Amino acid sequence: IERLEIGIRAEDIHEFVKNEINKRGYKFYHSTGHGVGLEIHELPNIASESDIHLKDRMVFTIEPGIYIPKRFGVRFEDTVLLRKNKIEIITR
Repeated sequence: IERLEIGIRAEDIHEFVKNEINKRGYKFYHSTGHGVGLEIHELPNIASESDIHLKDRMVFTIEPGIYIPKRFGVRFEDTVLLRKNKIEIITR
């Protein structure tokens, strides 16, 4: 979350998260997050091949997950408000 900033590409966020999980010996099979607004899942998709650049006042989730096949999976989801000078986690 600390790496988020205005102008960063959604795909770059996803690739960073995926690489961090993979370095630890796990696989990450899903997107990293999505926008939140009037619908539960909206743009931007924080995923591979997402060329969307984050903008001021966007609200989206960051929800990395680790899955161990045939055993279990875990995801942690934070909803984030991106502002010019700060990142605000708005989930409690």
